Amino acid sequence: MHAALLVAEIFRIIVDEAYLLDPAHCASLARTCRAFTDIALDALWAYQYNLAPLIMTMPSDLWTEEITTEGLSYLRFIRSNRSSDWERFDFYARRIRSFGDDQPFIEDIFPRACISHRIFRAIERRVVYAPVFPNLRRLTWRWPLGAWEIDDPEIPEEFDMEHWKYSAFIHIFLGGRIKSISIYNWPSHRANTFDLLCNISSFPSECPSLEELFLDYPLDEDSLGSEFLSNLSDAVMKMNRLTSFHVRCHFKPGVLEHLATLPSLSTLRLYWLPEHRHLLPPPSFSISAPPPTPLFRNLRTIDIKTLSIRPFISLFASSPQAPLEDISIELLTIEPTSLIKEFLTALTNSNGRLLDSLKWLSLRSLADDEVHVQDESDGALYLRQIFVFHNMAWFTWPSTYIFRDWDESTILDLAFAWPHLRSLDLQVDDSRGRPPTNLKELTISLRILEILVRNCPGFCSISVPFDARAADIKERLGHIQGLGKTTPEDPASLWVNTSIIREEEEGDLEIIAQYLSHLFPDLDGETFLWESKIFPIGTEMRRRWKMVWNIMKSIRKERAAPHGEVQLWPIFTKQRRQGG
Repeated sequence: MHAALLVAEIFRIIVDEAYLLDPAHCASLARTCRAFTDIALDALWAYQYNLAPLIMTMPSDLWTEEITTEGLSYLRFIRSNRSSDWERFDFYARRIRSFGDDQPFIEDIFPRACISHRIFRAIERRVVYAPVFPNLRRLTWRWPLGAWEIDDPEIPEEFDMEHWKYSAFIHIFLGGRIKSISIYNWPSHRANTFDLLCNISSFPSECPSLEELFLDYPLDEDSLGSEFLSNLSDAVMKMNRLTSFHVRCHFKPGVLEHLATLPSLSTLRLYWLPEHRHLLPPPSFSISAPPPTPLFRNLRTIDIKTLSIRPFISLFASSPQAPLEDISIELLTIEPTSLIKEFLTALTNSNGRLLDSLKWLSLRSLADDEVHVQDESDGALYLRQIFVFHNMAWFTWPSTYIFRDWDESTILDLAFAWPHLRSLDLQVDDSRGRPPTNLKELTISLRILEILVRNCPGFCSISVPFDARAADIKERLGHIQGLGKTTPEDPASLWVNTSIIREEEEGDLEIIAQYLSHLFPDLDGETFLWESKIFPIGTEMRRRWKMVWNIMKSIRKERAAPHGEVQLWPIFTKQRRQGG
């Protein structure tokens, strides 16, 4: 055996690679040599989805596996447990680093079974003396810890409601080394809301090293829901090492201000749902005096779903030194244009690190209202105002708030202002089966694509309404051959589902197909999206886009064919001339 294999750091790398290929390899390595045992077993047991594998290491006369009438595997104790019964359990439990989180291969090699309430009670009695998983770093709590999915239609309702018995046990897995807690997918019920309410209050003291908190839990609109949100707020105010905070609920005033002062916070995801607005007042953000240190000074990502953008205007205005790279906001209601203008002004007037750091800006409207008609008194929005973000790579904007300077001249300047641009998405709602009223204002010529591809080397995705005319691009075909690049790891996508295509002369569709194929050579059926409710099946517009796609597929086959093979795409021209 090579001496290098006895170096723990080297062998640990080998074992980690073996685990990725197949976790069963780690078991084989553990049996190969006594020097390998600990490191190989650490890798094998590091990620556990539920308690079943641990229970099955205990004496066989202690537990039994039953198959319920519903076909579910169910583990339970059949006699009283003794301290000696837990030796193998503890031997493997100390190796677990992540519990409850799904991992590749675990479904295949480790059993999934529901654990009886009595087993949890037995573990709870032992936690008084030592943590159940002393080296646990990541806890993901879901009912019933990986046995099955909650929404599985095969699970009877009365069995699904067993979660009431288990929600009180989350505290037995808490420990001083935990850095990440994720709680989600519990069916809402007053009993487990109360259990979670009690447990969340202990997070700051039981998990002082906590860095990541993810909470996705449905709340009922009652007094207990309000108390839960209040306890959550109080607990978060005591967490001073958070790097990632992701919740789907409201919280009390002061929490956002506390998060703003944390030097460690890098990711903030807040999904404030409409059903929670009766439990607590709307969120707010206000700083009464200039802070001694910059707010959100290490925040990289902010992802928000909210009823109003108002509280975040002051947040961005107060945090000019935040090195934000990703800003994603989803609005559940139609906001006045004046508020959107204030939001853009707060961003662009930062004069701080944001101007160089921002790479992703996404504003989406999830409201079901008709297109918002802008009031002239609200002021106008200008796309050029956002050109100050020199490293912009992904830009998404709703057509609900149209830019007054949205035209080909502005898009041309955009290509030079954002040389790192990869994706340009103008969110146009086509779900109603008819074009939006402002579609004409949003439409630009297809020739703009060449400018974007030529000036932005990484450009690979666009979704804007086009007016596809062969006359606009015919003269450019000889200048763009080889301009587009094939990137298998990041394939291009082209959304033309709200675009019109003109067939003014014979051969126009072939010209358009060649143009798109030169600029986006790796488009396929999943990344070239032309079907739309705006153009139902059987309409002339649908027929034209389908013909363009068929020609593009033939061009791809021609490029992939051996040299000297006959060109395929002119066949479509011949067939159309013959009425085929």
